[in-house]
Parts: sequence; C-alpha cells; structure tokens
Amino acid sequence: MKNKNKTIILTGSSGIIGKSLKIFLKKKHLNLILLEGSQKKKNTKNLKEILDLNFIDCLIHLAGKDDYNSSSPEEIIKKNIHLDKQVSQIVKKLKIPLIIFSSTNRVYEGSKKSFISEKTKVLATSIYAKSKLNSEKIFTKLNSKIIILRIPSVLSRFSKKGLIYFLIKKMIKNKNIEIFNPSSLFNNVILQEDLNKIIYFIIMNENKLKKKEIFNISSENPIKFNELIKYMLKKINSNSKIVLRNKNFISKTYSNKYQKKIFHFKINSVKDSISKYLNDF
Repeated sequence: MKNKNKTIILTGSSGIIGKSLKIFLKKKHLNLILLEGSQKKKNTKNLKEILDLNFIDCLIHLAGKDDYNSSSPEEIIKKNIHLDKQVSQIVKKLKIPLIIFSSTNRVYEGSKKSFISEKTKVLATSIYAKSKLNSEKIFTKLNSKIIILRIPSVLSRFSKKGLIYFLIKKMIKNKNIEIFNPSSLFNNVILQEDLNKIIYFIIMNENKLKKKEIFNISSENPIKFNELIKYMLKKINSNSKIVLRNKNFISKTYSNKYQKKIFHFKINSVKDSISKYLNDF
C-alpha cells in the first residue's frame, strides 16, 4: 500500500544518514520535504517555504554539527542551537504531531558502567554530546510526540568516519591493530538499512508509542572485540597484526531489550552488519 497520506520533513538529507534515508523513504512512497539551510539545493525548501506548508505528519531531524565536520566547539554549539530554533519554530507553527530526533549514544560517554540501557544515567563530557542532550531537552518540551534515537556509529556506504571505517582502512594497509579490552563485548554500530527500517516503523506506528520515547539503537548479538577483529581480518584478507595494550578503558555494550520489544523485525547482528558493510566498502 502506498503511503501518500504521510508527509515528512527531513533535515540533514545530505548527511551520512540522510542520503540513504531519503532514498529509502522515497521508495516507500512517502511525501518527502527536504529542509536545507542557507545554501538551498535542488529539490529542497528553505525555512520560509516550509512555514508556508499545511499539515505535516512528522519531522525527522538529522542535521547537526559533530566533532568530524566542525572546526571548533563554538561552531558545534552555535550551529546546533541555530538548528534547534529552526526546528522548534517549524514544529510550533505547523503543529507537527511527531518528531524523530537523531541523538547519539555518546551521551553516556562519561558513565563508568559497561552495560548501557535507556535507564542508565546520561553523563556527556564532550561538547558534541552535551549539545545533543540539550537538543533532547528542547524538543521534549514541545507539545509533540518526541522519539529520541541515541545512535551509535552508522555503517553506511556514504560514511567515511567511525571506528570500524578506520579499522578497515588500517587493515587494508596491513597496519597493526591495537586492542585495549579484547574480551569486552561490542555492539556500538548499526547498519544503515536497519536504521532506515526503524525510522520507517516509527513513522507508520507512532500511535503505538508513548509521547516521549528514548531508544538506544545498536546491532544485535554483541561479539567479543578480539573475535570481531579476527573476523574482519579474515574477511579483508589482511596481514595486520593484533597488538594488545594495557589501558584503563571502559568498553560499553548497549542493551537491545527495549529495541527488540518495540520493533517488530529482526535487526542485523554485529557480525552480519560488519559483513554487509564490508561488501559495500
């Protein structure tokens, strides 16, 4: 069935997540409206044009500055505050009933706990994570249903950053791979296709969700980090050597319990996610 009645505003459509999500949602026949900033691009609208629209079913907010594409902490704060104001203005003016906000699991970065669930106390230490927490608070105060996705590293063919990406680059060059906690469990990734499915599920099933929901998104079936490295080395056919290092570093594993309860489809395991990512690399 075509979803012609669903009209979605998407910010950040030119970003790593946005590029793939835009293609995915268009294939689902959703009416997609792309919001751009000061430099307007083809098939996008600026703030004034957006505010002239009629009823919107959902706003997906992906846009924002992070540590990779920002030159300074001040730039992160300034850009993200500006975006928050724009999004808030749109939501209030158009009375949008549903907001899906792309946050980060780095809001737990200062936590001493190794197992993280949605109930774990947040402790952001970086400017980027603090700015995302601030955004969460702003959107929670709006009179809309807010779904916060605390997202890990996204494995996308558009991505040129993140731990897995840099490990692969090292393995291709046969450089040594340093491991600090070889026996710790790892699932701090999500395959782009799984994230697309999650967002689409939320859009189509928002009536089944609470007014405020927080999801720690991650791949299922965590794997020991040393086993993951060995698996990747074999897949890439790399001659890189594993070097064990002693360092007081807390590795975090993210609970899939709430994710499995709400989303009625299977999310790829860590191993399968890495395998599919490598196929597209």
